[in-house]
Amino acid sequence: SDNILHGEANLGGESRRVLILFSDIRNFTSMSEEMTPQQVVTFLNDYFSEMVDAVFEQNGILDKFLGDGLMAIFGAFGDDDDHPRRAVLAALRMQSPLAKLNGERAMAGKPPIAIGIGIHTDEVILGNIGSRKRLEYTVVGDGVNTSSRLQGLNKEFGTTILISETTYEAVKDEFECRPMPDAPLRGKARELKFFEVVSVRTRA
Repeated sequence: SDNILHGEANLGGESRRVLILFSDIRNFTSMSEEMTPQQVVTFLNDYFSEMVDAVFEQNGILDKFLGDGLMAIFGAFGDDDDHPRRAVLAALRMQSPLAKLNGERAMAGKPPIAIGIGIHTDEVILGNIGSRKRLEYTVVGDGVNTSSRLQGLNKEFGTTILISETTYEAVKDEFECRPMPDAPLRGKARELKFFEVVSVRTRA
C-alpha cells in the first residue's frame, strides 16, 4: 500500500476498527478432484485475479489467501469513512466474474461454482506478525473468527453474501438487505445477528 511505502503505517501494531471480508468457493475439494493439478492451479489463479481486483478497486487490502479462500481488510489505513460501503461493493463485484465463469462451465456441461462471502466490522490489532524470518502484515482478533464463521453460514442458508449487524448498521441505507435467523456462534454466549446483502439500493 502507498501508506506503507510512504512510511505512514504504524508497522509495530495498532488497534483499529475495520471490516474483515472472508470469501471461499463452495465444495472446492470435490470440484478439484475432477481436475488435473495444472487445471486446479490455473483455475485458482484466474479466479483469484478477479477477486483481488474487486478488493483493490475498493481500496481494500488483501490479508491472505487460504486455499480456495481469501481474507481482505477494509479501513486499515486512512480516515475514509466510506469503507463499509466499499467492502460490500467489493463483495457484490466478486459475484460478477462468477456469472461469466459459470456461463462457460454450463456450456462445457460442468456444474456452476458458488462462493460464500462474510463481512464483519470489529476492533482488531493490525501489525506485522510472524517469525523473525518472515513477517506478514495481518490482523488479529475475535472479529476474524466471526467473519470466517459468517462466511461459512452462507452454506447453511444458501446465500452468497452475509454481513454482521455491526456492518449492516453502517450500510443499510445503501444496500437492500434481508434479516436472517440468529445463529449461535461457537464459543460465544450471545447469538450473532446477521443479514443477507441482496443488491445495491436504487435511488428513488
